[in-house]
Amino acid sequence: IDFYCYQEDWDKAIRYFKEKEGLEIDDTKTDKDVSFERNNIIYVMHNQLTTFNYPKHARYWKKVVMPEILAHPYTVKVNGYDVPTLAPTYNALFVFAHIFRHLILDGIALRQYCDWARVLDVQHDEIDVAVLERHLCWLGLRKAYCGLGAMLTEKLGLKPGKFPFTI
Repeated sequence: IDFYCYQEDWDKAIRYFKEKEGLEIDDTKTDKDVSFERNNIIYVMHNQLTTFNYPKHARYWKKVVMPEILAHPYTVKVNGYDVPTLAPTYNALFVFAHIFRHLILDGIALRQYCDWARVLDVQHDEIDVAVLERHLCWLGLRKAYCGLGAMLTEKLGLKPGKFPFTI
């Protein structure tokens, strides 16, 4: 399970998991994420939602997308608790950017496609398609979004009306 931690809370979160939860965390490998296991589940805590190798895209994400994400707080109820997450438009953008990065660098599994399909299926009415498209175009991901989106509609059964664009 991947989750995000604000940079300013990073050290406090590491201390909490080590001291209060007694978890073994190796925080020496990288300064942007750490992983730990609890109840046979691997958790990865990130202090950046995603990274881009192309400087123009990295700057756009940092200076445009992240401020918009932070300006649109959003919560969902999980077992009666309000859990902060990304607003639907940014969730539809981030989940794709995340799996696309994995696809290009490491490969991905069917589960990641299912995660993306689930976001679009459940939140399609709340996604601002114009905002999503603007960000995808700036990040050079619009064609990839539709190309890989065909898998969701043709192979995984996502109804075409729930995909935000015509494929």
